Amino acid sequence: MHLLATALACAALLLQPVQCLKLPGNLQPPDLIGLLWLPFAWMRIATARAAPQLPLFGPFAWIGAASLAAAAMSADPIGGAVAVATECWLYAFFATLALTLAMASERERRAMLWSWAIAGLGNGLLILVQFVRPDAQASMSSALGSLGSLDPFRPSGLFENCNSAAFFQLSAIAPVAMLRLRPLVTAVCAFVLLLSMLGTGSMGAVLALTAGTFAGTIAVLVVQRDGRAFARIAGSILGAAAATAALAVIATTLDEGFAQRVDYVLTGRGEGSAQSRMHLWTRGVELLQEQFLPLGIGPDRFKDVAGFGMHNDALSFAVERGAIGFLALIAFALVAFASAVSIARNGAPIRDRSAVVPIAALIACATLAQTHEIFHQRPLWLLLALQEGARLRRGATALQPQRRWLRTRCSTAAITWSTSASAIRE
Repeated sequence: MHLLATALACAALLLQPVQCLKLPGNLQPPDLIGLLWLPFAWMRIATARAAPQLPLFGPFAWIGAASLAAAAMSADPIGGAVAVATECWLYAFFATLALTLAMASERERRAMLWSWAIAGLGNGLLILVQFVRPDAQASMSSALGSLGSLDPFRPSGLFENCNSAAFFQLSAIAPVAMLRLRPLVTAVCAFVLLLSMLGTGSMGAVLALTAGTFAGTIAVLVVQRDGRAFARIAGSILGAAAATAALAVIATTLDEGFAQRVDYVLTGRGEGSAQSRMHLWTRGVELLQEQFLPLGIGPDRFKDVAGFGMHNDALSFAVERGAIGFLALIAFALVAFASAVSIARNGAPIRDRSAVVPIAALIACATLAQTHEIFHQRPLWLLLALQEGARLRRGATALQPQRRWLRTRCSTAAITWSTSASAIRE
């Protein structure tokens, strides 16, 4: 059963980029495999010696209660309920994956991390092909027909939306770092993921990566208090940035068509994108000023008012779920950050620099949430599962299966009985 559960978890992670298909119920292939995987994972989790603790459950329950109340009072209670149900499904997947990562053997854990990393690398190579050959993306989209579609403007791999693709590529850097591979292998994988993220043209993802990298590097110095490692990591990052810039300059100099493609995807949309977001944010602030409601206008309702989503999680929660939902989101973020800091501190004595990855990931997500709504996107919950799995794995021995606990107790009892018998004979 454990082998099957691990295989299904790996399959669900490998299929994460396949989000261009239109399936009934707004599901995607990762959801279908996930639904098949959950019962087997729960059977394994049920063997835990004691109930594991997930501190994010409290803030998420608070968010859910506020969201349901907002949905009930809104003009579209069905739509609001569907949005809440989607978030509950994401939380169930997150909690199950976190506990699975905590209970898994080291071999099983690495298999799951490799599956996530391979999904990102494979999708990243496809993004790079689409960037260089736009006709390839058009052919793929045409081949899908009524089954689905790809982003019509920018490379997106197997995603329907290029910004979602960029977020997944960004998230895949975390398992690569947590695998603790050889420096050269880590550098090559991270470089492919970086180039593919740039290939989507998502400036929000680039800013998020920059902020997360800076935060993770500072955490090595401040939280783990290792100046030598800080200097080494900072030097490696600067070298990688210089290599990327040099490669871009050479490529755009040699090929004029490629230079035009870079200008269109990376820089040509900056002004228009900024103006559209400012318009949406201004409309959101106006709604708060016009009719500030304790429960908001209802989950996922802003797009009915403005025609588009808010593209900002904090403002979206304030408008759609009111002050109660906004405070719940803040509590959720604070609890997650406290957990990430504890992981980094626990990794300091053993010089585990990958322990700062959760801090870097959370800061990156917080940055991306300023220009996109990511609370309902899968990569956020994958990163949280990676974080909570690492926390439980480091400190929660209660997650060991019952049979190991029983075997240990039986061995202890046998030793005690033998010692007592020997003492009596003497």
